Amino acid sequence: MASKMDVGLNVQNIRKKRGLKQKELAKKINPTPISVNTLSRIETGRSNYSIDLLFRIAEVLKCDVSDFFQVEEKHPLKITIVEGDPKDLIKKMVREEILKFSK
Repeated sequence: MASKMDVGLNVQNIRKKRGLKQKELAKKINPTPISVNTLSRIETGRSNYSIDLLFRIAEVLKCDVSDFFQVEEKHPLKITIVEGDPKDLIKKMVREEILKFSK
């Protein structure tokens, strides 16, 4: 599920792809323009918004409102457990890197 931050970042990314500045987009929203501050707060996930406002923004950006709710699949963190002294592991990794550059 998309968070307010996800929605805001998607609005921002689409706006930038369309070559619009926040001020330009804010003015074009019909029937009542919104403030640049409001748009900024939406894009940074710091503001609540109505679905009606998202439809109005999508209309100006010529996209589907569902585009705002797309979430990239997050990859789980991979953890490798290594036995032994961490200092020895670091020394080994440094030696391997040095060997790569000396070839």
